[in-house]
Amino acid sequence: MATAFALSTLVGGNHPAHAAELRIGYKAEVSAADPHVLDAAGRNLWGHVYETLVGLDNALRPVPLLATSWRQLDDHNWEFQLRPGVKFSNGAPFTAEDARYSIERARKLPGARTFRTYLKSIEAVEATGQLTLRVRTRTPNPVLPQNIGMVAMLPHGLGQGVREADFAHGQASIGTGPFRLVAWEHGQQLTLARNPGYWGGAQPWDRVVFQFIPKEPARASALLSGLVDVIDASSASIAEAFARTNGRIRTVSTTSYMLNYLQLDQGRAVSPYVQDAAGRPLPANPLRDVRVRQAISLAIDRDLIAARVTKGDSVPAGQMVPAGFFGFAPAVPAPRADAAQVRRLLAQAGYPDGFRLTLVSPTATEQEIADARHALGLDLPVLQQYLRFTQGALRGDLGDSFIYNRPAIELIVSRVPATLELAVTALLLSLGIGIPMGVFAGLRPDSRLARALMAGSLGGVIMPTFWVGMIGILVFSVNLGWLPSGGRGPVSTVLGIPLSVTSWEGIRFLLLPALTLSLFKISLVARLAEAGTREVAGQEYIKFARAKGVGGARLVLRHVVPNVLIPIVTVVGLEFGHLIAFSVVTESVFSWPGMGKLIIDSVLALDRPVVVAYLLVTLVLFVVLNLVVDLLYVVLDPRLRHKAG
Repeated sequence: MATAFALSTLVGGNHPAHAAELRIGYKAEVSAADPHVLDAAGRNLWGHVYETLVGLDNALRPVPLLATSWRQLDDHNWEFQLRPGVKFSNGAPFTAEDARYSIERARKLPGARTFRTYLKSIEAVEATGQLTLRVRTRTPNPVLPQNIGMVAMLPHGLGQGVREADFAHGQASIGTGPFRLVAWEHGQQLTLARNPGYWGGAQPWDRVVFQFIPKEPARASALLSGLVDVIDASSASIAEAFARTNGRIRTVSTTSYMLNYLQLDQGRAVSPYVQDAAGRPLPANPLRDVRVRQAISLAIDRDLIAARVTKGDSVPAGQMVPAGFFGFAPAVPAPRADAAQVRRLLAQAGYPDGFRLTLVSPTATEQEIADARHALGLDLPVLQQYLRFTQGALRGDLGDSFIYNRPAIELIVSRVPATLELAVTALLLSLGIGIPMGVFAGLRPDSRLARALMAGSLGGVIMPTFWVGMIGILVFSVNLGWLPSGGRGPVSTVLGIPLSVTSWEGIRFLLLPALTLSLFKISLVARLAEAGTREVAGQEYIKFARAKGVGGARLVLRHVVPNVLIPIVTVVGLEFGHLIAFSVVTESVFSWPGMGKLIIDSVLALDRPVVVAYLLVTLVLFVVLNLVVDLLYVVLDPRLRHKAG
């Protein structure tokens, strides 16, 4: 599969180069801060902070890193010589004891996503010298250096009690890499700073910011608008658009190690996944016949899949490794589809009418699946599972996220400030724009401006939010360059709550998604205010106030607006709950790190605890908002205050 990176030219173009800072729009979000938790995206990013004993070159061949050399003493023993003069980011020297601690911790770390599978052949690890490490295996393992090379090295002073939160908050994020952790803003970005004591020499960037932008159009917009300097996972269709930027954006691509293939069930005499044309089990497994396997291979049109399914983002494969990697055989080309030969081979094998084949996608062994089911309580009866969940929910325990390995309620609560900030800003915009529009139109219903405003308000009702968001990005970010195309921007903590409205740069990031989210509400508020103003303007107390000489702004602000607000508060109070619950589209389009984006990611990843926690938190917010609306009635309607008095 072709992996592409798009790079904005850092000299010239529509935005200045940031020599001290590199910003990267990254597709996959980091799901764990612990480097010993198996996470593909995290491994790529944390590799700048933590290093391993053995590295890999561009063809995935093992090369020296923190270990300068290694040798196999016998069938069961390996010896690694470590690099002298290496220090951790806290200044402590890197020794064999640190390597022993790191490997032992990775071997024994609990959880489903660990490196235990790669380290299961290891029987013991021993530091035989200050810079000498010896590893003993239970069985011969010729790829032990590659397996060891997956384990990040940590200082042994962290001990066995170090947890995910210690890495996420920075106390335990101590590595030997070229950068050190500054901040991990969950769901938004990862910020790294140059490690001045790095053994490999100074790096060209003072800071590197990985901004998590899962949607490709949003990443492309961020690059075009200058919000980021580099993006990854650029498809062939987007690359064509970048080619028309007069050299301002360059695309670099190469064939990756990712491979999609069919593993045929040919080891069993009878396969449960093979039936005849009528759906009856076959007495013998046809996959054991080499002619059948050849027919299946020739039936697959690899060129068509590469061109149509992956849209040019892959290359046809006929073997397990791509060109340039160890083990690639140039004499084995990718087979071309040949329907006539398929029919001949099947007829020769005794299956002229073919047979049915069930495709399954195993991701773990049966034992690993059983262990995971037991750990999650899915092997219990349904009623017992429900009672267990209910008991935990009453204690505030809604389970741990399958993806992030953190309490689901903690994840949701961490995203609430971002969603509330977006929703409150959108609500204020809808009230600040919609009420003056509606009041003006209600007081002067026959004016051309009033008619134009009410006609224009229909646009906010009929235009889809995702379309408005994309057009806004195209106009204000890509073409004009006024506003950022996504993300939350810099935040500061106020009373323990992270907010972006405390700085002008944060407001710039907030403005476009807030306007997009508020557009429908502006139309709603404007129409409510217009109808309410028409009704209030004909009331006796308005005529009496005018008779007493009250007019102009005082009449509107003192007598019209307060009475117009009562029905608006009723509707808008409920609509505010909708802003929170249904900000999903806006947060996804603008990569806003709130609850909406989290719930979309969780649904796609089948992260059930987070989905349940989101629904419960949203329910509580609706109840609280209804209570607030009832209390506001007393403030706005003097009749209720007098009645209460």
